[in-house]
Amino acid sequence: MAKILFPLTDAPRLALSGIKTFHGMEGTGLNATLYFDSRRVADVIDSGNGGEVLIRFATRATESAVADYVESLRLVGTTVPHPQPGRTPFTYPCDLETLINRTVDAYNERKILVRHSKTKVLFRLPTDTDGIWRTIRHNGQIAKAQAWVQEKYPEAIFFSA
Repeated sequence: MAKILFPLTDAPRLALSGIKTFHGMEGTGLNATLYFDSRRVADVIDSGNGGEVLIRFATRATESAVADYVESLRLVGTTVPHPQPGRTPFTYPCDLETLINRTVDAYNERKILVRHSKTKVLFRLPTDTDGIWRTIRHNGQIAKAQAWVQEKYPEAIFFSA
């Protein structure tokens, strides 16, 4: 059976497979396998007890190749204001750990949306904020509910699992 790979956000040559999330002492933990160019290169572990994500690479060569690739992306990190007024804001770098966390967040969001789509039609309008979905119960009649939404909101964008 083929592995299901979830491409890392903003890094198409990297993907995660076998994502398992759980609640730790200080947040959500995860276990997954990291793939680079469709080859398994590392195990990813976050115990959910604070601290960094542990990435165990198979070889130093693959670790170096992945690091070079992530560096070559030149992704913009997250900028946060300095706690003291008048000081320069701080930008966290966008490293492999950040990409993994973004991907797991997107994976979990999609999992929730798929679960909701079993009983509701999910849709959004072009003016809605990203990540916001409107819902209407379909009671097993998905086409009828979608037709009603399409009639009321002709510009509606539907979620498809």
